[in-house]
Amino acid sequence: METRVCNYNGHLNDPAGLIFSDTTIREAEQCPGIIYSLEEKIEFMHRLDEIGIQQLQFYPGKTKQSQSDVKRLLQEKTKAPIMVMALGFEDCWLDNAKFALECGTQIAHMSFYTTPYVDPVWTPQTPEKTRERMLAAIEFYRSQTQAPIEIGFIDATRADVDYLMSMVESACKAGANHITLADTVSAASPEGIEYLVSRAVEIAKPYGTLIGTHCHNDVGLALANTCAGIKAGARLIDVAVNGIGDRAGNVVLAELVAALEVIYGIRTPFNLKKMNELARFAAQVSAREIPVNAPIVGDHVFVDQDDYHIDGSLHDPLAFRIFHCEDFGGESRIMFGKITGPAVIRHMSKKYNRPIDESLIPAIREELFTMASNAPKGLCINEEMFWQAVERIQNQ
Repeated sequence: METRVCNYNGHLNDPAGLIFSDTTIREAEQCPGIIYSLEEKIEFMHRLDEIGIQQLQFYPGKTKQSQSDVKRLLQEKTKAPIMVMALGFEDCWLDNAKFALECGTQIAHMSFYTTPYVDPVWTPQTPEKTRERMLAAIEFYRSQTQAPIEIGFIDATRADVDYLMSMVESACKAGANHITLADTVSAASPEGIEYLVSRAVEIAKPYGTLIGTHCHNDVGLALANTCAGIKAGARLIDVAVNGIGDRAGNVVLAELVAALEVIYGIRTPFNLKKMNELARFAAQVSAREIPVNAPIVGDHVFVDQDDYHIDGSLHDPLAFRIFHCEDFGGESRIMFGKITGPAVIRHMSKKYNRPIDESLIPAIREELFTMASNAPKGLCINEEMFWQAVERIQNQ
């Protein structure tokens, strides 16, 4: 991939071995108004698998239908292993674990609260009771399956750090293969994530346990926090297509992949050219439009209107971009408006071999300015409308 980025971006420490785990389908069910049919979930998981995701997550819920659906999803053949989430903070944690195994989960998961903020029945005894339950869950899974065991710490970024790290160590000693630190309510800064992950990585290293991040985006820091986690040694990275997830969602898959590939020069396992296609599928089945200015996949992120930008890009495609939009399945386009200048008008004439008299260019610019001034809010003047404006001036 050809890029042109800042020379002072720095490096991510030893990023080899990243595992990208999709949360979209699971987290979407926590979002108001998003309802996927079983058929849509099946198509979604296969699209994710084809693009290169390395782990899929499902939550079985509490109804017979939702649990039946998860069992059906586990029957699909995918390259990516599938994790059925089991809630360890519920008193029925053992039943949850047994059901996940019954489904055929390929990753044995259990998640636990780590703070009194999210646990409505927290008492002074809760921290040690949580530890005892976690160890019992790991022991149970170890007796029942050879699948990797993943422990999730909910609200980890607001937990007492000594308690959190002691839980990490206990999980590692007991045989957990993966441990995810969740920034459940977007409480952390990049510095906070880097600190917590680096401490957890140091504890986990002797045991070969992977540390992961699950970053929410309530204040817009999910991407920065995830990169900070990777810098600190996190290797299991939760992502979401279009950021779809609870509240403001999770780190956006396309944005993270672009940051790694373009800014840091780190190869990822993804088929980059399908990023736009996947984003549009997710938007369609979720009934959530992609903002036109969304990085990487927005309709207008590869559209230029400024005359100087377009003139520069005609001479050098990376004059006003840091990568080729085609690398991510995008398409470079021109729109027209108040600031359309002579370079764009000449380019259109040459591109379509339709002569435009130089003397008419000022009038065409005035016509485009008037069109843009009188257009309804949000209307973009496209090529067809441009040529209509040109013809009006030529016919006067």
